[in-house]
Amino acid sequence: MTGTEQTHSMVRPILRWNDARMADDDSSGDRVAREWPLEGHFECGGQGLIVTPDCLSGEFKSRTANHDIIISLPQLDTRRPHPTLRSPRWTYGPIDEDEDQDQDAWGLVLPDLGTLKVRALLSLAGLPVDDDELDEVQFRVLRCRFYTSLTASTDEEFEAAADKFVMELEDWWARFTSWVSILTSQDFVQIGGGNSGISAAFFYKSWNVEAWTTDADGQRMSEESYGYATENRVQPTPLELQNLQACIAATGDGGAPPTEWMLIRDARSLLNTGQTRRAVIDAATAAELAMTKLIDNYLATANTTDIVKKALDARYRALEGRARLLRDLRKGLLSHRLDEDLIKPRNYATHRGHALTDEQAQTAVDMATAVVEEAYPLASLLHTNTA
Repeated sequence: MTGTEQTHSMVRPILRWNDARMADDDSSGDRVAREWPLEGHFECGGQGLIVTPDCLSGEFKSRTANHDIIISLPQLDTRRPHPTLRSPRWTYGPIDEDEDQDQDAWGLVLPDLGTLKVRALLSLAGLPVDDDELDEVQFRVLRCRFYTSLTASTDEEFEAAADKFVMELEDWWARFTSWVSILTSQDFVQIGGGNSGISAAFFYKSWNVEAWTTDADGQRMSEESYGYATENRVQPTPLELQNLQACIAATGDGGAPPTEWMLIRDARSLLNTGQTRRAVIDAATAAELAMTKLIDNYLATANTTDIVKKALDARYRALEGRARLLRDLRKGLLSHRLDEDLIKPRNYATHRGHALTDEQAQTAVDMATAVVEEAYPLASLLHTNTA
């Protein structure tokens, strides 16, 4: 079983229409359906989408189940003392101050800015700077724009079509962020409960705990705020433009990652909150399924009969059995560290209920990831070089 597919994104389209303009009247007075634009923005969910500078201001075409869409990323805003991100280019932008304020937080600059990094940011606006400085800058995108068109002849029809589209967009984003999570270890599912503690505000608001004490006379003193920074145990990498385009293409084709890769995604998410036992169990399940795929592929090319396949399946069961059979069929494919790094930790986690150290769990997840990569190479799935 994979973890929850919820990405915690919130699609909030700018829905503005007028029934009097929803369609033209033909000569008989009947309403005529036509195409109407739908533009809006949504929160990325998780801890935001971490990207490299070349992704900013980008507009990317894709498709939900029934609609062509454009997804846009924010632009760099150098108008303030500390550069940040501002809204993408709109076709129909905000029309009042309240709506403009509603979309203030488009993203952040990572990491904390020093003088050199500020110069690197400003170079995006045309100032000369060393390329190495620019390479250090990453951006955490908190919100994206979308644009599509819907067919309707009345306000009611348009509202119903918009509701259906938003559901499709949510599904599209869930699949897209699954690909991103697998490629970069960015955590959008947060199935380990990482968003529920007192220090859960991570990057966006830092003060989460209020406390006070007394003076020497026993009188209460003024309260103090304490901020806590939570760091991912699995360090994510920023999404580069080439891989961003590949993830969007794969999502637009209607494809979701294989179950094995989704389990790896979930294992990394569990690692982020220190749930090492669950992380290792998910990772081992992914490896077992991947080994089954590799075995089936080999037997298919060898023209093995169904009777033999069933006999092998019955004899070489579970993770240990699959590993033994695969080593016999394809010598050298599996790491000689597989037993020590994955199988033993999995057995400790499942049969003995042992908790594992972060290092042990990370090693197990890495080993399982290598097995899944053999069965489902990401470069083939995404038609790109993921190295």
